[in-house]
Amino acid sequence: MLGFSGEEGIVRNFVVGLCCLVLAGMMAAANAADLPEIKQRGKLVAATSGDLVPVTYVNEKGQLEGYDIEVAHFIEKKLAVPIDLVRLDFKGILAGLQAGRFDAVFSNVNITDERKKVFDYSIPYSRSAVVAVVRKGLDNVHGYKDLKGLTVGGISGGNDGEVPLLFLDVVDSPMNAFFSTGFSGLHDDAQQSVTRPAGDSLARFGAGLLPIEPQTPYGLASPVFNYPYKRTRASLAAIERASRPDPHWGHTLRFSNPLNGGWATPTIANWVSRLPSDFTTAPLRSTDALIVAVAEGSCTAQAGDQRLDLGPGDVLVVPNWCWRHFSAGPDGCVLFVSSDRAAQERLDLWREERRPQ
Repeated sequence: MLGFSGEEGIVRNFVVGLCCLVLAGMMAAANAADLPEIKQRGKLVAATSGDLVPVTYVNEKGQLEGYDIEVAHFIEKKLAVPIDLVRLDFKGILAGLQAGRFDAVFSNVNITDERKKVFDYSIPYSRSAVVAVVRKGLDNVHGYKDLKGLTVGGISGGNDGEVPLLFLDVVDSPMNAFFSTGFSGLHDDAQQSVTRPAGDSLARFGAGLLPIEPQTPYGLASPVFNYPYKRTRASLAAIERASRPDPHWGHTLRFSNPLNGGWATPTIANWVSRLPSDFTTAPLRSTDALIVAVAEGSCTAQAGDQRLDLGPGDVLVVPNWCWRHFSAGPDGCVLFVSSDRAAQERLDLWREERRPQ
């Protein structure tokens, strides 16, 4: 929301305003339920992203906190209707609201003329601002007009977490081009709808359990939507404490499909390797080409006659059937690797050769 502070007087007026609008926060006008209908249902279903401190976030106890969450509970008390807060990525919140999955949204939603055509807003109760950060000594920038003629850096995407994010997009476009199987799927909505809350796929498929009659929502790909790095890192740490590293692979775990034990995607193999401090892998070559990203630590990579020093965020491409080995730095390293091994194995083409350490 844009507007003023969240003091109780403002919030009290906000509640009065929202009663006139039927619901709090923001609502899809076409699919809005009225207050008697919600009371008959017994709850108000609202969405929040839970990833923007101090607006809406998850505390150390796993509970939602933030001033938007406090506003939600204030309204819950005033309307005498329990609020069911659903947490999911903000990218899917407005689409879900428009589709009628939610009655309201509490998630720092900015007011725009385009959104006003589709949604109803409460009265504004907070203010957002965008600022430009300039070098020390550059004192001639006082507003956006002063940026004209200057070189300005920005981002095309973002990460709402508190830890820097390494984003690596790996696709099998060359394979699709070879088979002439390129296509596009059009969607009726401006934004793809989110049909399940965050963590749903992990709960169903990622805890060593499966539904009694498991479905495959993504075809041959894993039904687990994402594999959080925090969990992966904990698994690597556990096996590092309990076992010696493989001479050629270090401590390596692959991302798998829990329905069949295969790779998480049918054409691209993904795995993660932890190399202990000052550990060097034995030489290995294989028919698949690798994309190697350094997630933590540092290492020296040898691929053929090329030797490169790598640190966090660095990405290396290793050609197929090229001898390779990695030497970890003093703090060890974690490597995220993608390759076309999955497709080659399905075609019975994948081969490897190893040398002793």
